[in-house]
This record gives sequence, structure tokens and C-alpha cells, in this order.
Amino acid sequence: MFKVYQFDGVTEVAHFLNGGVTGGKIPLEGIRGLVGSTITFTSPAAACTFTQGSGPDVDALQFKDIKSQMEAQIAGLKVVLFAQMVIGFILNTPSAAVSLGAASEVARAKLGLPIEGAISGIVVKSPSDAGVPRLALVTGGPDSQYTLYVWE
Repeated sequence: MFKVYQFDGVTEVAHFLNGGVTGGKIPLEGIRGLVGSTITFTSPAAACTFTQGSGPDVDALQFKDIKSQMEAQIAGLKVVLFAQMVIGFILNTPSAAVSLGAASEVARAKLGLPIEGAISGIVVKSPSDAGVPRLALVTGGPDSQYTLYVWE
């Protein structure tokens, strides 16, 4: 069965194809309520418990605080920020997909992820490879919008 995915830029396309998981928008003023909360990944297998940040409001974590704390506590995880202020999580060496277990965690919701249930990116194979998921077609428009058709 084909699934259709849409993205705003080539960076987001590469992130998706290589097993990344995308969260929500990070407000300029930071995120309150993360300090003291934990987010647990199953790939890579580790957790991050957030501490106070470095900004003027130490309880409102800025992207730089979130990135530095997560990357320090979860070896192999890369935290990225897309142009629309959307946070993403991908492996430093994307040979597998990023995944989170089914644990209910407040930090997940604060980062724009579903609070419950397992979450996993997918590593998409090239069109010439056997098996699924496999990329079938990519279309792009003049407004940098990309549509991917993936056989799953």
C-alpha cells in the first residue's frame, strides 16, 4: 500500500527518509514544564531528565538547552531544529530509525510528540531495493513543498 507524506523542505525529507522523528514547534520563549521531566528512547536506548536551562528564565528551556541536555544524556542522538522552529530527533549515524517506547511521559507532549504509545521513524529504502518501506516517487513544487510516495 502507498502512503503519501508531505514536507516543507529537502532537510525535512532527508530527516524522514533516514528514520528521524519530528516533534512540534519550539516557542521562542522556550518550553515551560520540561524541567524535572524525563523522555525515554528505545533507539538509541537511553533517557534524558531535563534540568534548568541557561537562559534568563531557567525553567523555560530554549532549543539550545534541550539539544545540549538530550545529546549529552542520550549517546548517538542528534537533536535538530527545522526552519519552521520544529524539533526533530535522528541518530547521529542513521542506520536505524529513532524510536520511543509506549511509556506515558509529560516531556513527550511538551516536545510535540504523542504522550502515549510507541513512536518510531522509518528508514526508507531506495526505489531499486527490494522490501518495504521503499520510496516510489518524489515530487516537488516551486514553493519547496515535497510529496513522497512510499510503498509500505
